Amino acid sequence: MSHSLNGVSKTALMGKGESGAEDVSAAEAARRARARYGVDYPLEVQRWFQHGGCGGRDYVIGNPHTFRGRIAAYCPHEDVGFTVSKEDMDVLSPSAQSWLDGYLAGAEPDPVEVFGPGVRDVAVDDERWVRWQQLVRDFRASGTWPLQDWWDPAPLPAGVDLSALLAVPALPWVVRGAEVWTWQQHGQEWGWVRAQPQPALSRGFLVGSVCERRDDHGEEWMAVSEQQCWCCDCGHLTESW
Repeated sequence: MSHSLNGVSKTALMGKGESGAEDVSAAEAARRARARYGVDYPLEVQRWFQHGGCGGRDYVIGNPHTFRGRIAAYCPHEDVGFTVSKEDMDVLSPSAQSWLDGYLAGAEPDPVEVFGPGVRDVAVDDERWVRWQQLVRDFRASGTWPLQDWWDPAPLPAGVDLSALLAVPALPWVVRGAEVWTWQQHGQEWGWVRAQPQPALSRGFLVGSVCERRDDHGEEWMAVSEQQCWCCDCGHLTESW
């Protein structure tokens, strides 16, 4: 495919990179980036990388403030900014590798963001600390964080017909950070409780559930409040505000 840049053929402007792909010199990359984005655009020519989608050298820019671990980059071949994850970066310069290691270390979530404030009160050998350490290792290796942050689900509304809810095969459940919590009774009170033992999840579904097998929650949902709906097949509760 022939690409063009400001009306000029891509082939005419580029030489061959180390991989055999068309490439752009570092000086030309910097010139193009600053011509498009301004003289303060933070392109450092030493922070280059290559990935399978291009083949030539692209450049690390910084934090795009989109998803945890995602990286803002610049492609001089197409004269565009884009975002990328570590797992997509095949070859990195020493400068880019050093920057990336520090960036991902700084982007690690606090344990409270994964397991809630209660994690500060448990022993250091608790399964939550062990799991957090593994999650962080995986994050540094891939640059991809698979979890949403810890959050506080609203209680089910007073007066809701729990007998109808309990006719569903599973208790109402939500994912809070890295854990499943279920709506259960404590004495005379109902509330959100950390599931014991923790059920296994796959792609956000309970392992072994109908929803996991079909990779979808289906169309049967029950409204328990104006903001909360419950999957009638597996009990997953969603909120919208």
